Amino acid sequence: ELANIESKKTENKLLITKGVHLVVDWKKLPVKQSLYFDTYDKRMLFVIPREGKTYIGTTDTFYKGELTNPDITKEDRNYILKCVNDFFATNTLNISDTQSAWAGLRPLISKLGKGPSEISRKDEMFESESGMLTIAGGKLTGYRKMAQRVVDRIGEKIYQQNKKHISGCVTQNISLSGGKFNSPLNFSDFIKDQTIQGASLGLPAEEVETLIYRYGSNVIEIFKNVTLLKNEKNELPILLRAQIVYATQHEMCFTVSDFLIRRTGSLYFNIEMVKQYKSSISLYMQSLLSWNNELMNKFELELEKALNEIEMLNTNV
Repeated sequence: ELANIESKKTENKLLITKGVHLVVDWKKLPVKQSLYFDTYDKRMLFVIPREGKTYIGTTDTFYKGELTNPDITKEDRNYILKCVNDFFATNTLNISDTQSAWAGLRPLISKLGKGPSEISRKDEMFESESGMLTIAGGKLTGYRKMAQRVVDRIGEKIYQQNKKHISGCVTQNISLSGGKFNSPLNFSDFIKDQTIQGASLGLPAEEVETLIYRYGSNVIEIFKNVTLLKNEKNELPILLRAQIVYATQHEMCFTVSDFLIRRTGSLYFNIEMVKQYKSSISLYMQSLLSWNNELMNKFELELEKALNEIEMLNTNV
């Protein structure tokens, strides 16, 4: 396999570091806007308000554990709490204030002798003798620019070899889903218009604003679902049902965890709702997606595992 052929050429280029975020109730850390500060060990920590919560992060440590499910250690948690408590002299956060958390991994380019915070986050592209291109490093927010660089480089190689032009990367002209606005300056007007639209459907302005920031211009589809589902008898709040229908029809959502973690972030920013409605959400998704009982049990266990990992935060003293 090509991966095996190239392995000796590309080994040791990546260095994995771990970042952890903690989530607390906004009243425990009532910041009005995003901010960052330098920590006692010369790193940066961000404090960001979101949907009635405040999340704090991130750590930056070398990581050599299991890649698909990085753990959150007592040291990770205590480091963040200490940094916040040191900076906000009038505020004291305890582990019991932590409602949820998550960990992620950064694929950085290895630089000999440098610590985790000293290594550049810039992406780099490597070309092997066989012509295989590898791009690594970078940040999630720059994924389209990274893809553009690779596609443009492939276009250059094709021209060099065959003197044949290809169109090159065109994604810079494609709006992200939910980004269909006449101009960025019209976003505030869009919020006002959609708040009025939401009010006409009996939806609270605060919830409508949350939906607008989550779905952008696609919030119009959520409102259409609210109208279609208004006569449906179900214990789930109508806005939850409208989002589930949207996620399954437009976002390829297929599991309960897909919806509560990867589509809405509710496991991290509305864990109370998750605990209250998880069984009802599972039943509703089963009715939409025709799961058999085996699949349903599998998806429910997947969510329970994620919930249990968060619960462990408060017991791992």
